[in-house]
Amino acid sequence: MRVATVRNLRFSESFPGSYMEPSKNSTLQKRWIGGVLMAVLRQMVEIFFGRNPSTNRNGVELKVSKTSVKLRLARDGSMAHWGDQFLPVRGKQFDILHKLARRPGEIVLHGDLYGIIDSEYHKDHLLRQYIASIRKAFPSPYSDPHHQNGIIKTRQMEGYYLNLSSDQVEIV
Repeated sequence: MRVATVRNLRFSESFPGSYMEPSKNSTLQKRWIGGVLMAVLRQMVEIFFGRNPSTNRNGVELKVSKTSVKLRLARDGSMAHWGDQFLPVRGKQFDILHKLARRPGEIVLHGDLYGIIDSEYHKDHLLRQYIASIRKAFPSPYSDPHHQNGIIKTRQMEGYYLNLSSDQVEIV
């Protein structure tokens, strides 16, 4: 049995289907590496947090339905999902995303979001960093604030808003 390693990038024979070696830098190779990295990341999250990422803090499994809902957040701050993809946002990032998700499409003023940040100094800079890290958690093109489908839009000198309709956001 061959073992999948990052160095030789070979598929393991334990995977269903035929054995094949992808060519260097092929799309198949990149997808396989991405799949392996996601599996490792899921295991690390399960080890670190002691639970499966598709369950909330109480161990209750959250069902991801195939409806028009794109963004699903757990009220207790334990998880966020974009479609069926787990979003790695925690702590202050989750709190900011939750505040935006409660009023999708509406501007949330900087002052409202500053209340989440525990610093007396550089709140402007910290808020921009938190927003940038939340955007990075989303897949492309939703992570790009300049794209028409960018998830979090900026209103200069006012605040931020979630670029979704209320029926596309669910807080469970």
